Amino acid sequence: MNLLRTCLLFFIPVLFSCDLRVREQNIERRADSIDQKEQRLLFFENQLNARQTTMDEKERTLDSLLKKYIPPDSLSAKMPFLIGRWNVKMVCTETTCAGSAVGDNKTEVWELSYQDNAIIAKAMVSNQIVRVYSGAARGNELLLTAQQESASAAANITVSLLFKNDTEMEGIRKIISPNECRILYAVQMQKIVTP
Repeated sequence: MNLLRTCLLFFIPVLFSCDLRVREQNIERRADSIDQKEQRLLFFENQLNARQTTMDEKERTLDSLLKKYIPPDSLSAKMPFLIGRWNVKMVCTETTCAGSAVGDNKTEVWELSYQDNAIIAKAMVSNQIVRVYSGAARGNELLLTAQQESASAAANITVSLLFKNDTEMEGIRKIISPNECRILYAVQMQKIVTP
C-alpha cells in the first residue's frame, strides 16, 4: 500500500507537469501566430499610410494647379453674358401631380449672377424672390438646382438649360415632389437687354 502511495505521489506530479508543458507549448504557438498576424497588420497599415500620403500629395498638387490655371473669377470672365436679368417662360409638358396640368404656364424674371465659382439664379415674380437656384455651366449647358430651406417636405427642383446664343437659352425644369410625383416644364429664357 505504501508502494502504491509512493508511486502515485511520484507519477501524479509527472503527469501534471507533462500536461503543463503541452499547455505552455500551445500558448507559445498561439502567441507566435498572434505576433505573425500583428506583423502582417502593421505591414498593411504602413502600406495604407503610404498610399494615403501619396493621395494627399496628389490632391494638394491638383488643388494648386487648379488655383494657378483656373482663377476663382474665371467663370464670370468666361461667360459674362450670363450676368443680368432674364425673362423666363415655362410651359408644363408632363405631370403626374394632382393640381397640375399639361399646358399650365408660368412667367418669371430670373436674375443671374456669380457667387464664388457658382452661378446663382434668383427667380422673381412681381419683384419678389420666390426661389433661388445655384449651379454651374458645363460646356454649352447650365445646370441649376433650387436651394431648399428644409429638406423634409421640399420638392427637388432642377433646371437644365442649353445656350442658344448670348441672349437665349432653352431647356427643362423638373420638379419631383416628396410623394414622388413629377412635373416637367419646357423653359424658354430671353435676356432682358437694357439700352
